[in-house]
Amino acid sequence: MELNLNPIVKQLLTVIGKFFLFTIITIIVGSISMLLIALTGDRDEFLTALTSELTLATIGYQIVYYVGITIGIMVAIYTIFTLIEKRPSFFKLHSLRQKLIEFSIGSTWGIGIISTIVAILWIFGFVQIESFHWNGSMLIKFLLFFFIAALVEELIFRTFTINLVGTAFGLKTALILSAVLFTWIHHNNPSLDILPLLNLLLGGFVLGLLYIKYNQIWCPLGFHLTWNFFQGTVFGFEVSGLYSESILTISRSGSHVLTGGEFGLEGSILSVLGLVLVIIFYKDDWKKIKDHRSLFIENKDNIA
Repeated sequence: MELNLNPIVKQLLTVIGKFFLFTIITIIVGSISMLLIALTGDRDEFLTALTSELTLATIGYQIVYYVGITIGIMVAIYTIFTLIEKRPSFFKLHSLRQKLIEFSIGSTWGIGIISTIVAILWIFGFVQIESFHWNGSMLIKFLLFFFIAALVEELIFRTFTINLVGTAFGLKTALILSAVLFTWIHHNNPSLDILPLLNLLLGGFVLGLLYIKYNQIWCPLGFHLTWNFFQGTVFGFEVSGLYSESILTISRSGSHVLTGGEFGLEGSILSVLGLVLVIIFYKDDWKKIKDHRSLFIENKDNIA
């Protein structure tokens, strides 16, 4: 017996079903991949490291965890979009040169905004630099960690969510939903408050807008990576409330509204202004986004 469901209800059920399938595949494949990689080390140390602060002693295990999850996510995306829906593979859309250009654009935004905020706080005496300690090995390890962590979130919230929801309900709806979901996954982070929530929401919106603008994850990935890496490992702030070892040791004074407090710069009003600046810069692209289009196409006619 065939159910005569409203077309919107059918689309909604299809989207929910594919989200569920994506989650199951990611968990199964990710867990298997993680365990296989972890077999080369101590299992108890691995499990302990996953719930510990991000330090040189634990970062190797954290990287293993995210590599496993990344493999699971990529298998899930390939299964749903390529095998089931027969969409073109997202791996094939852009040349290496174009990917590097887009990654550089996103990185410039991330480094520029974070560095400007730190410079303002330092000039006006809200941040003091206590010491500098160069550690090349630490920088490489943390850069790799933040790259893989950012890649995981970009694959989930941009590559998968925006394409899946965008096909069913339009890219504007997908962009807003991806930003909300991106904010929600941080709801258990320490020191979360109103300003951090606003920054996370704006950050998710900016990353989604960059994804739709450039039709690939490389620009938002560059933005996301450098935003976290420079905020934490370079300048010594918490990253979304989480501790990171750094080459600079800093102290803060004054209002948490400016310094971000224990949540890091994502708790600062200055980050809000920086993210709003990016949205204003790309405002014409937001206006031109057409509804009910997938980004898994060979050209970029999702934007007029």
